[in-house]
Parts: sequence; C-alpha cells; structure tokens
Amino acid sequence: MNVKLDPEIAVSRIALAIGEPARARILYCLLDGSARTSTELAVVANVTPSTASVHLRRLKMQRLVKVFAQGKHRYYSLEGVNVAAALETLSVLAGGSCAPFVPSTPHWLRAARTCYDHIAGSLGVSLHDRFQTLSWLSADSPTGQDAFDLTPSGQKRLKVLALTSKKVGRCAVASHTPAWTGVSDDLISGGRSRRPF
Repeated sequence: MNVKLDPEIAVSRIALAIGEPARARILYCLLDGSARTSTELAVVANVTPSTASVHLRRLKMQRLVKVFAQGKHRYYSLEGVNVAAALETLSVLAGGSCAPFVPSTPHWLRAARTCYDHIAGSLGVSLHDRFQTLSWLSADSPTGQDAFDLTPSGQKRLKVLALTSKKVGRCAVASHTPAWTGVSDDLISGGRSRRPF
C-alpha cells in the first residue's frame, strides 16, 4: 500500500532524523561528497558501530543517505544534491558551518600503499586519473561494469615502462571504488578492486 504523507508530516520526520546530534554529524561528514563505511561514520558520530548502524538505517529510511555494497563492505553517501543543499541551508540558519572531517589515517598510508591486489592511496588515484586522461583505460571491461581494462595504447605504453603483462598479472585495471583519499578510483591489477578494511 502506497500512502502519501502530508508534507508537514514528511518534513517533521526528516527533521527528526537530522535533529539527533550523532546523525547530524554523520550527514555533515558526508557533505564533502565522500562515501564512507559505517565504521568510519561511527567514529565521526562518536558512537559505537552498532549505534551507527541504527542511525544509518534511520537516515536511509528518510532517503537522506544511500548505500552501495562492494564486496563485504557497505558505503554510505548523501542521497543527492537536494540533501546537500538542505544541510548547507541548515548550516546557514545555525550560524556557521560544521568542521570538515579529517581522517586519522597516517599521511604515509594515505599517500601510497598496496591493498589486496591494487595500488591505493593518493598515488593509486593519481595513476588512475592520469591513465584515463591518456586514454590508457577502457570502460568496456569484460570483468564487470565497475571496471576498466587497458587499451591497446595503454598496454603498449606500459610495456615501454617495462611493465609486461606477466609482471602486472592479467592487465592493469581500474575500478570505481571509493579510495580513502576521497571519492575516486584506485588503480588495481588482476581484477576488481576491494576496499582495505
């Protein structure tokens, strides 16, 4: 049964969802466009992971956040630009903006690391972006809709750099995977990217 709510009731439910301080911290953390795990959001909200899950369920029920799964991990982000605009407007009404989320991950780990089967961190994101700019990656990957494969020119250029397919595995691939360094793609080899935690 699809019952349409009065606008006043719908607004009050959304306001109640936003109005709890831990949920507000979660929403404002996502305002930067990032996608984060419930574990990360629990730290931001200063609540236990199980409490964060309850809050996230409530926010999702009110269509303030959306979730997508990648492997065993679930990533939460704002439902859309309307939610971001509402949060920004509420910040103005409240007399200021919230402090941006600053991850506590060590800088050297955010800069460059390997993660399962891929290059991650700022280095992985930069390589992915550069390879796309150079047209070394193709979105027509037979491995899945969320992956890229090397183009013939990409394979040729990597061979010049002495990265043969034997050294790289099947081939270097990129995946639409949120990186710790932001909502960007990591560079991976040998298959789909997986998150580090």
